[in-house]
Parts: sequence; structure tokens; C-alpha cells
Amino acid sequence: VALLGGFRGGAAKAAVIGSSLAGTISGSPTTNIVLTGTITIPLMKRSGYTPEQAGAIEATASSGGMIMPPVMGSAAFIMADFLGISYFDVCIAAIIPAFLYYICLFFQVDLIAARDGLKGLPASERPPTLKAFGSGWIVFIVIGILVYLLAVIRSSAPKAGILAAFIAIPFFLIRKPARQKFIRKFGSIFIESGRTVLMLVVILGGAGVIVGIIGATGLAFSLTFALVQVGSHSLFLLLLLAALVCIILGMGMPAAAAYVLMAALVAPAITQLGVPALAAHLFIFYFSIMSNITPPVCAACFVAAPIAHADASKIGYNAVPFSAVAFLVPFMFIYSPQLILIGKTSDILLSIVTAIVGVYFLSTGLRGYLFRR
Repeated sequence: VALLGGFRGGAAKAAVIGSSLAGTISGSPTTNIVLTGTITIPLMKRSGYTPEQAGAIEATASSGGMIMPPVMGSAAFIMADFLGISYFDVCIAAIIPAFLYYICLFFQVDLIAARDGLKGLPASERPPTLKAFGSGWIVFIVIGILVYLLAVIRSSAPKAGILAAFIAIPFFLIRKPARQKFIRKFGSIFIESGRTVLMLVVILGGAGVIVGIIGATGLAFSLTFALVQVGSHSLFLLLLLAALVCIILGMGMPAAAAYVLMAALVAPAITQLGVPALAAHLFIFYFSIMSNITPPVCAACFVAAPIAHADASKIGYNAVPFSAVAFLVPFMFIYSPQLILIGKTSDILLSIVTAIVGVYFLSTGLRGYLFRR
């Protein structure tokens, strides 16, 4: 808010950037909305965005945290294990699609502000920039250490996470308020971490049973064979069916569980048609997450609804155009793997530039504004 609040639609722009950063740490869209939405949604409403728009912007930005490196959602760690590659390689491949997702959302909130004549936040509602960074700079150091351990030293993801957590403790003790609460809060760190791990164990245990049954009964082979037959006529049709199943599964179970199931059932069929394995798994990963903001279930929108004082379904229908790129980018990197940094450098750069231009004009079309209405 300190950096972007003064620009047109500044509250929404702050929500986009802030939620992307918070979401990559929490890995949970609903948690992210509760953390950041209580601040950003009222600010957006006061800036002139409708309650439905404010809720949809926050839900979309929060859901994108699961695809935003360097931490991403828990399914990204499972993907690295599935593919037998390092977690850092998954992060590198996910950078450009995540950037396109957020830049599309950023363009749209700016175009809405320009179209409807929305202003920035008054100075009284913006914290001083130096004061904001003065209280928050420690977080950037800890995240920097985590990225260094993953990217430079190439530590395993669990080792990097544990080391960064222990290194964080002395840094946070620099601040007086943290020191005063440290003893009282220290126990809750283990309790909260235990709850998170417990949830993942249950999800992965259940998914493991399903995958085991699929393998033992031969369903995996039969389904893969049937899907390859469909794909031999049209890869696009196979991808469309896979996307639809991912969204439906994601409505009824956590994204990680939906991803594991689809990775076992559908990914082999997509890779057999010549698609790189990483592209196939990222495709499934994206659509497993998009159920969070896709009606009729759209869990993230139901969390945003009481904060925005708006109908959850209307927030969901507003969120779909805001997240339009998330439904297109997976198809783009299947047909053009340069977007996940596979290929020659010149081709990768050309793909990135043309994708950004495409995203901008998609945003102008969705919002009905370029230089004027």
C-alpha cells in the first residue's frame, strides 16, 4: 500500500502484489484471503471498486499464490518428486506462467480504474514507505535466504525450509515486539506447523490409497489407453477434457489431492502424445488450483464474500475474467514449451514478449478500455 496506494486503483494493485507474496508463503488461497483480504478488500471498496470486484480481485490474487515461486503450493513439491527433478527446476518452469497470471490481473485492475475514473488512496490512508519497510525488511532477508538455499546451493526443499526457519529466529528477535512475544509464541509455531503437516498427511495418505487402487485394478492403463485414443484424434480435445476433470475434482478435494490423482491418471496420456512431462504436470497443476475461483463451488470466493459483504457466486463470476489467463496459459505452454523455459533463448524471449502483448490486449478486451472506452 505504501508503494502503490497513491496510483489510480492503488488499493487493488497493492492487493495483487501483496497477495502474490503472502500466497507463495502460505500456499493456501483461503488462508491468504483471511490474512490480506481483511486489509485490502475494504480499501478497494473505498477506492471505488464494487464489493464483487474487490472480493474477486483478492480471491484471484490469493489463489495465484499457489503457482507463484519460490515457495508455491504443496502440490509443487509432490510434482518434483513425481518427475524426479529438483523443486528448484519446478520453480524455474513456473516463473513465466505465474508472471503472466499476475500481470493480467494487474492490467485489468488498472484498466478498470482508468475506465471508471478511480483515484488512488489519500495520503492519510497510506503508511509512510520508510516506516513500512522499517518494520518488514526482515521478511525479505529470510525469503532471500530460502531462495539462496534452493537456487544457489541447490539444497533439497525440506532441508532449505528447515534451515531458513531456524535462521529466521535470530532475525526476528532483532525486533523488540517480537522479543516480548517470543516465549509465548514459540509453542504455537510447532502447533500450527503440526496442523499443516497433519492436513498434508491425510491428503497424501488418501491420494496414495486411490493411486494404489488405480494401479492394482489396471484402471490407470485402461484410462490412459482410452485417453491416448482420444488424443490421437485431437490433443486439444484431450487437454480440454483433462482441464474439465481437474476443475471438477478440485471442487471436491484439496488442490494437492486433485493434482496427485490426475498426475497418476491423465499425465501419462498427455506425455505419450509428445508433450514434455513437466508441461503436462504443470497443466494439471494449474487447473487443479483454478477450482478455487471457478463457480459453482469457488471456495476462495466464499471466504472473500463475508469480508466484501457480497454474494459469493457473484464474486466467483467476477473472478473468472480476472483469472482468464490461468485458463489459457496452460494450453499455451503445452503448444509452446518456451513459456516454461524449454527451448532456445531467442525463442523463449520471443514467446515471453508476444505473450505479454497478448495478455495486455486480452485485458483491454475484457475490460472494454484502451485509451478510452
